[in-house]
Amino acid sequence: LYVSTHKTGTDSIVARIIARVEEAQDSRTRGERIIERFSRYYTPTILAGSLLYLIVTGDLHVALTLLVVSCPGALVIAAPVAVIASIGRAAKRGVLIRGGAELEAAAGVDVFATDKTGTMTTGALAVLRVVSCLDSLDPPPGTEASGEAAVLAWAAIAEGPSEHPIGRAIRTHAESLLGTLPHGEAFAYRAGSGVAATHRGHTIEVARPRPATVHSPEIIAFGRGDRTASTPEPGECERLDEAVANAGRDGMTAVIVHVDSRPVGMIALADTIRSDAAETVAAIRRIGVGRVVLLTGDNEAVAGAVANRVGIDEYHAGLVPDEKLAFIRRLQADGHTVAMLGDGVNDAPALAAADVGIAIGLGGSDLAVEAADLALMTDRLTAIPETLRAARRAVATIRGNLGIAVATVVAFLAGVLLGEIHMAGGMLIHQLSILVVIANGLRLTRGHGRRKIVIT
Repeated sequence: LYVSTHKTGTDSIVARIIARVEEAQDSRTRGERIIERFSRYYTPTILAGSLLYLIVTGDLHVALTLLVVSCPGALVIAAPVAVIASIGRAAKRGVLIRGGAELEAAAGVDVFATDKTGTMTTGALAVLRVVSCLDSLDPPPGTEASGEAAVLAWAAIAEGPSEHPIGRAIRTHAESLLGTLPHGEAFAYRAGSGVAATHRGHTIEVARPRPATVHSPEIIAFGRGDRTASTPEPGECERLDEAVANAGRDGMTAVIVHVDSRPVGMIALADTIRSDAAETVAAIRRIGVGRVVLLTGDNEAVAGAVANRVGIDEYHAGLVPDEKLAFIRRLQADGHTVAMLGDGVNDAPALAAADVGIAIGLGGSDLAVEAADLALMTDRLTAIPETLRAARRAVATIRGNLGIAVATVVAFLAGVLLGEIHMAGGMLIHQLSILVVIANGLRLTRGHGRRKIVIT
């Protein structure tokens, strides 16, 4: 009996929800931090003031009343109750928020950047076209594939351990035609470029067709030093160059397969746009986010087609992870608060750098989820604008609660000093002010019904 374990119970959605709730307890909003610092001075000041009043006037009853009504109960819970209510409601709707600071940042987002594959599209790619660069191509050892099937087999072996949607699609398609295929050894992933592996003494690379990779892949680590593929003979890849160009014009994503440093073929894949992608983009604009940007490593034609379908005016194609990261940092340097939506390893640097990183948790990479501030554990993209809207409501509620708390304390102090409020009345009104703040915060738990969340 052979058992392969890839994840433990701590990786389940339920466990992640619990972990995020625990993290949220340590992550405070700016308002909470200000109140915490304020309380360090406020409490000793009130104690000293009440004691001073007792010494000067000798009126113990009024001094104790001052002490009671000045207790900052409503002030202290003004922010936490709103934060907890908002994070709890988001979790019920399938969005995990890391904490109060991240909720506050989400309320200020004015630029929304998103990856393409697995976010605006389903990520369920299908292999539509395979082209062989060579008239005859030796099949991988242990297989009997030939021609285009051999290209597919070599690529599938290299993509064996890959979690990227392209790798999974190639592997699934190849095995549906050729049966079970072995996994390559010495697997290496090059963010934004492709993958590499070895198989029975042969080196295999599957890389996207940038100028540096159509005829020779970028440097990829194999575990025994770095190497680059040699340049093929003139005219050897004319068929391949044309196939890549045709795939781009047809809106497909193309990858080049190299075996032993020589390009042997191209695989073209197509994705489908999420049914709620356009609705999500429109909803993000409606809540006041003025700029929505598509960032993708795919080619210009594919990026433009997807952007047009989902209603995004600005897109940047052919980006590697470092370029996505640089773009996010430029926006931040210009004073923008940036949210970044992604699902793959490629997106992790940009997710970590963004003011609000949003990861697709279902089907996305673990690294992306860990780098993000918000994790979408539902298949509804529309949960994103709902969460951004809820974050704005939460911040507005916190400000309202703080106003109620401060106004109540000031009114109490004035009333006591003027002799209008006594101990019993002061205690009653003080408790009522706390209940008002709690009730105001709990309004954030109300929504338009619960959404069904699939727990796996």
